[in-house]
Amino acid sequence: TTREGLVWYATPSDLWVHDPRGERKRNSFVPPVYITSAKINGLARPIEALDLSHDENNVELSFIGIGFRDEREVRYRYRLLGADSSWNGPTPSNAITFGNLAPGSYRFEVLAVNSEGIESARAATLSIMLRPPYWRRWWFVSGVLLMLVGAIVTTYRFKLSRLREREESAEDFSRRLISQQEAERKRIAR
Repeated sequence: TTREGLVWYATPSDLWVHDPRGERKRNSFVPPVYITSAKINGLARPIEALDLSHDENNVELSFIGIGFRDEREVRYRYRLLGADSSWNGPTPSNAITFGNLAPGSYRFEVLAVNSEGIESARAATLSIMLRPPYWRRWWFVSGVLLMLVGAIVTTYRFKLSRLREREESAEDFSRRLISQQEAERKRIAR
């Protein structure tokens, strides 16, 4: 380093002089972004469309953006469509955890932003499907409703038949009573 602030670099074939006070070139490269890993409930999964059960609802995603100058200056913007439609960030963190996701269909999108504020041309995406538990699926709910309707109809018919039996028994009793009264009147009249 010289008194003027120039930095000299020597290589076996060249001599380089760098002026750190000089104007810095604009970083105009569009940073690509990639999703690097997915962990479900702490266990690594392949990075492809995730089809998860209702209890696999803790999702951690890691991603990387390439800044072409200083990787530490790359920031990230992300969103989880299906839970939130607005972009979050920019943040320097290259991982995000979504805890206790409700069953449904989601799409994770992430963009890299370089030191000059230039965003990725295309977002890295990952589809996530959390299936509801069996007791919240249409076939289970339909089956329970059918069983409930069947139980109500069966109970109604059973009570109706018991009521008819009582009515028939009461009518039979009335006929026998009238018949006995008629017999008693005839006996008294004789």
